Amino acid sequence: MTSKNKNVRYYESFMNEIRKEKSVEDVYIARVLRKLGNGRVEVFFLDSKNRPTTEQALIRGSFRGKGKHTAWIDVSSIVIISDTGVGSAKYLIVSVLEPDQVRMLKKEMALDPRILATVLSGPRGRA
Repeated sequence: MTSKNKNVRYYESFMNEIRKEKSVEDVYIARVLRKLGNGRVEVFFLDSKNRPTTEQALIRGSFRGKGKHTAWIDVSSIVIISDTGVGSAKYLIVSVLEPDQVRMLKKEMALDPRILATVLSGPRGRA
């Protein structure tokens, strides 16, 4: 199974959970702020208490190597991350969202405008 199929499968599973339960525990929508190397990125998201949070997240193995050609993760990409609770980078990128998937997601749940912002503000994000 290719990483594109896995990516779509994770997204559809997430959407089904949102439609049924209106929330998903320990899974968040995030924006990639910067690449850190060694399969890690820094992401911005709202935690379970709706506090803005910036954390490191690991890039799942199927998005690295040959898999990165089907689901590219870059700065400003919108991703779904999962809280693994282990290690120094306790979050894992499980899906990369395409623009049409983000539009569908906005219809199902409220997304913070800071996650959807195209130009990041602050010392690292100035254009």
